[in-house]
Amino acid sequence: MTLLAWPAYAQKPDIVTAEVDRSELTTDEYLKLSVKINLDYGSITEPVLPPLDGFDFIGTSTSTSMSIVNGVLSTQKMFHYTLHPTDLGELVIGPVSVTLNGQIYSTSPIKVNVIQGNGLPPTQPAAPSTSGLPSVPGFPSLSGLLNSFGFNIPNEYDGHVEQLDPSSLPSELLVNDFLVEAEVDNPSPYMGEQVAYTFRYFRPADSAGRHTYQEPEFTGFWVHRESEEKQYGTQVASRDIRMTEIKTVLLPTVVGEVEIEPAVITSEGDIFSRGFTIQTLPLKILVQPLPDGAPVDFTGAVGNFSISADVDKNETKVNDAVTLNITITGEGNLETFADPEWQMGPQWRAFDSQSATSIQSQDGKLAGARSINQVLVPTMPGNFTIPAIQFSFFDPQSASYQTTSTNPIDIRVESDGQPLAPVVSEDDPTTVSSVGKIRPIKDSPQLNSLPSLLTRRVGFWLLWTLPLLLLVGQSGWHKRKQYLMNNPEAKRSQKAAKKAYQALKRVDINSSDYYSSVGRILTTYISDKLNRSVAGLTQAELSGLLLAQGVNNDLVEQVRTCLTISEIGQFAPTYQMNTKEVHLETKSLIAEFEKVL
Repeated sequence: MTLLAWPAYAQKPDIVTAEVDRSELTTDEYLKLSVKINLDYGSITEPVLPPLDGFDFIGTSTSTSMSIVNGVLSTQKMFHYTLHPTDLGELVIGPVSVTLNGQIYSTSPIKVNVIQGNGLPPTQPAAPSTSGLPSVPGFPSLSGLLNSFGFNIPNEYDGHVEQLDPSSLPSELLVNDFLVEAEVDNPSPYMGEQVAYTFRYFRPADSAGRHTYQEPEFTGFWVHRESEEKQYGTQVASRDIRMTEIKTVLLPTVVGEVEIEPAVITSEGDIFSRGFTIQTLPLKILVQPLPDGAPVDFTGAVGNFSISADVDKNETKVNDAVTLNITITGEGNLETFADPEWQMGPQWRAFDSQSATSIQSQDGKLAGARSINQVLVPTMPGNFTIPAIQFSFFDPQSASYQTTSTNPIDIRVESDGQPLAPVVSEDDPTTVSSVGKIRPIKDSPQLNSLPSLLTRRVGFWLLWTLPLLLLVGQSGWHKRKQYLMNNPEAKRSQKAAKKAYQALKRVDINSSDYYSSVGRILTTYISDKLNRSVAGLTQAELSGLLLAQGVNNDLVEQVRTCLTISEIGQFAPTYQMNTKEVHLETKSLIAEFEKVL
């Protein structure tokens, strides 16, 4: 559904539109919210999302498109937001707004119906990406034109042409100069299983004009494109033919029959020939659900994988950090499943793990590795073993769940050399031992001589209730301490502000990279408050995440301003700003966050 701006701004109806990729989904699926902004009316702010009640904000991406119609250049920018429903029933996504010349333009609310899923871990939907753009030898390509305007368009034709076997070409080329076709290598995959979508465009080698490729939306799929399109050449009936082939790896995210829309080629033509549009036939794919009986540690991995683990050192000391490295390698949906979970014993203080994925596509297959690193700090000496870490996946080839695991890792931890606290003798009259004997209570002559009228005073009874109040307070304090010990996320969130203030103070005293440090302190603080890492997120992604957590727009804008100042200070040596002002602004921002998070 496409939603136009409010009627009050009907004179510019296409400034901002919004749509979702489906009106009904399950709790196992993701929803893609797309906001399109027309850049023809001038500089427009990024969209401001409403509170996303009933949804978890997963991530965002952007894309830019350009078209030339009758010599008029038109540019649109798309913002794609990935959401995961957490509530059932009819959910409403409120108006999305942008600002143009002081005027606010908004979309209409969007209603989505959410039903209960089957409990399988969700797989992320199609990630928007720029289409490959076929090019014609001897003529400027559309991707080259876009690059000249500052757009980064990959897969530019490099001039290399491989020769095709004419017998492998479709027979329609005998009577058609231009032809397109599309196919998939697996019409009935499991959910999450790789599918290679191949698009081919045949044309005369001497064809003129620009030819633009519009890929399908790939609704219901997560998408990964190969980094390079291929160009081929051959002869058909004494005519030189060029063929452009673009392969796209798809991972189904929904179950049932899914249709891949037609891919479209548009030729603008020239003074010697008319323009035209041709498209492929739609393709239907029947996606099978994953079978029942998944292991309890299954996190959505589909393919064929192996797991290994090692540490950077097998001997260490108390409070000396050890890095645990876990590597998952293989072929499959490496980018979409969740990291495996494992538990460390009480002898370790474990920090949040960080992961990075490196993949490549070859012949329509994704393969690579995911590396997961966790910092462990031993809290006591001894010989310890990091137990085997299990990882389960679904293998489409055998249609069964498989479980693999790492080898146990032995680590020797020595004392850090710090002296133990001295043991106090209970016979030492100058000290009181925490385990000493209870001394007898002697009568106080002063107390015994108090007049009986003392019991009639209010202060006397208040003094008697004081021990009870202290006992209740101590019990509450112990419960709070135990809660924080059992909930490291809550403890980290509670101490986030104090840690940030201390870091700011250290930066003020001595820092060779002040602006970078301030930005890092702020992102670390936000990570601690949200109990998830925000490192590596763009400002737009971080803004969307904060808005989804209920942070108001003004506070989000202050965060963006602070991070922008940090970036300018790092990369613009001539930029100068009073560091005291930066300190006060950052400190004030953290104080405001403490009120809402």
